[in-house]
Amino acid sequence: MAVRLNVNINEETKAMLELHAAKRGTSVTEIVRRCVAVYDYVATEVDHGGDLVIEHAHGGRTRLELL
Repeated sequence: MAVRLNVNINEETKAMLELHAAKRGTSVTEIVRRCVAVYDYVATEVDHGGDLVIEHAHGGRTRLELL
């Protein structure tokens, strides 16, 4: 069952969502769903002692903090 949720975002965030939706041939709603799923996965891992580390294509790593 779908539930409507209204949120306030700035123009920059709106533009990013629209860009990613267009690049992937999907809706902004689907991009938001995917973002929430990724956040949930990362938050669960961090809550259980994991780290979020980005390995850059050009080399190097960045450890990110989940707020």
